[in-house]
Amino acid sequence: MKRKIMALLMAAAMGASMVLSACSSGGETTQTTTAAAKETAAETKNTAGESKAEGETAGSGLLNETGYPIVNEPITLKVGVKAGSAALDGPWADYDWIKALQEQSGINFEFVEYADNEAVSLMFASRDYPDISFDVGNDKQIKEAAEGGDLYAIDEYMEQYAPNWYKYFQDNPRSKATVTSADGHIYSLPAVWDETKESGSSMRDVFVIATPWLDELGLEIPTTTNEFYEVLKAFKEHAGEGSIPENVIPLYIYGITNNVGGALDLINFFGVRVSSHRYCVTMDDNEKVEFNFANEDIKEPLKYIRKLVEEGLVPVECFTDSNDEYLAKIKSADNYVGACFSGVNRDDGATTVIGVLDSENGKKPMKRGIEAVVTRNRFTIYKNCEYPEAAVRLANLIAEPEWSIQGYFGMFDGHFMEKTSDGKFMRLGYPMDEQRKSSGVVTRVSLLCSKENVMNNLVFEEGSNWGEQMKEREIYDDYLIPGKNCYPNIMFSDKNASRISELYTDIKSCVDTTFADWMINGGIDEGWDAYIAQLKDYGLEEFLSLLQEERDSAMALVQ
Repeated sequence: MKRKIMALLMAAAMGASMVLSACSSGGETTQTTTAAAKETAAETKNTAGESKAEGETAGSGLLNETGYPIVNEPITLKVGVKAGSAALDGPWADYDWIKALQEQSGINFEFVEYADNEAVSLMFASRDYPDISFDVGNDKQIKEAAEGGDLYAIDEYMEQYAPNWYKYFQDNPRSKATVTSADGHIYSLPAVWDETKESGSSMRDVFVIATPWLDELGLEIPTTTNEFYEVLKAFKEHAGEGSIPENVIPLYIYGITNNVGGALDLINFFGVRVSSHRYCVTMDDNEKVEFNFANEDIKEPLKYIRKLVEEGLVPVECFTDSNDEYLAKIKSADNYVGACFSGVNRDDGATTVIGVLDSENGKKPMKRGIEAVVTRNRFTIYKNCEYPEAAVRLANLIAEPEWSIQGYFGMFDGHFMEKTSDGKFMRLGYPMDEQRKSSGVVTRVSLLCSKENVMNNLVFEEGSNWGEQMKEREIYDDYLIPGKNCYPNIMFSDKNASRISELYTDIKSCVDTTFADWMINGGIDEGWDAYIAQLKDYGLEEFLSLLQEERDSAMALVQ
């Protein structure tokens, strides 16, 4: 609270309160730039306790508790949003989805657009809030605003006014833990994108290989790590022949532990459960936090990768390249990378998705998995909102299956999406960037695309790039690391958050530096004990203990 008071005093002294121009009707946009916020004199705004009494909207007869429109006569809500990417996003008021949402709800939107993170910070410091916001504020800002009494606890309204969210959180306690504050309340709703399978897990990268080269060399798609090694050797030995270029890179990995393009899946193939998500930890089957980068079983896949580097099948620059350099190489029109891990398969016929590789060590190969993507802070209601019940009903409308899937992929207009005769949602084959410009809001709003209400009914147009990619991913279904073994994306407590971050910085640096050195110079067996000792010196045991404490506390809130 002391920090909030100091922030307010500083904001007042600088004359930095943001003044938002009044709009005469919904759908208009007020631009709030950092420069304007600093140059405009402060105005007196509603603070906590000065808004209409909670429940007045419902008691006044304005609110329809069921059905649509949400209100008996049009109302206007100021909706705070962050400025989108000029290259990708259209104006909020121009989205077809937004227009249709206003029409069905009876609620007009007056958009208040914050130009950058500094403008958002000034908004929270001055307490000059909109009525609701989409994708505005980080965890710390939302938490401090809640502690200051500036936000409605949405969970107190959900059972009556947002049954879609109430049921989802009842059925998915781990997702509920992701958005629940330490006081047990939910102050901001998330966007949920859940393409999980029955294991409760989805997947990260696909594993692709240059099948035209296999065809030219008369080789089969490898199914074991040893067969893969032989294929990579063949790529290198036949450099400059046929379509294989002189500067061939048989296998490109973007470091060892990088989330996209790294060697984590290759390690998984040896039956070792590793992940880069949530502090590089996973959960064992007894719900205990584990750090498999300190597990001796990882030595086997590390030695395998070291052999590939030593024989020139993986270039040493893989461990120093930037993300831009990684992307440039795997997407090059020259097609000089033989195999890599990528977010999607190329659609130019240069590569084919292949399955997991059996290391033949007796352990079942794994494939990295992630839980439902639950992205926090996508729908927040501020205490100066005069219509909190209507706002919660709006969140419930957005969470309806048809509204959520159209918000992500575009409208049922025969161009972006279609609803089939059997009630399925069919995504048509159009570029995603086109949809972002004109039709949908993607995950910047609290869309509820859960497995139960959306994803089990999502189909793709036959022959479309998206449809083919989804089919290709099915080869990994039986190998995905279950969602229960993923560390949950929870909010850490004040007492532990900074310490966890501090410990992780040193631990992750130790892992990355040591592994890169081993890949380039060798010495895995000789250096193992010193590596483990260094991890312990950096506080590995305390790190795991704090993560366990935070996980157990978060799950206790939702049991």
